[in-house]
Amino acid sequence: MYIIHGKTQVLERFFQNLLMDEHHELKNRHMLVNAHDKLPANKTPQATPQVASKLNTDNPNILKLVAVLEEKQMTLREMLGTLHLRDRKNFLEAYLRPAIEAGFVRLLYPESPRHPRQQYLLTAKGFALLEEQR
Repeated sequence: MYIIHGKTQVLERFFQNLLMDEHHELKNRHMLVNAHDKLPANKTPQATPQVASKLNTDNPNILKLVAVLEEKQMTLREMLGTLHLRDRKNFLEAYLRPAIEAGFVRLLYPESPRHPRQQYLLTAKGFALLEEQR
C-alpha cells in the first residue's frame, strides 16, 4: 500500500493545467510517496476536509486588480492610474505579483517580462473570479 503524503500542490497544479489552461511544470519527484508507510490494521483512513474554492481569494488587492482589468489588456502604468496609485514598487508587491502567482493575471509576453509593449490580462481563472464577484 502506498501513501501519498501531505502536500496536494502537485495535484492542484495538474488540475490548474488541465482546467484553467495554466502551465505549471509537473515532476513526479515533487510527489512524496513512501511504500513503507502502512496504515495500522485497526485504523481506517480518515476523510480529508473539503478544500475551499480555489477561485476565492482573501486578498482585496487581487480583487481590485481583477475588477480593473476585466476584459482589457493594460500596461503597468494604466493599472496604476486606474487604481489611483503612485508607488510602482508597492503595486508590484501588493497587487500584481500576488495576482500572477495565484494565477488570476498573466503577461501578454510571458517569455519576455521586460518587453517594451508588455501588458497584463486575466487568465481563465481570473475571468471566473470576475464572474463570481458580479
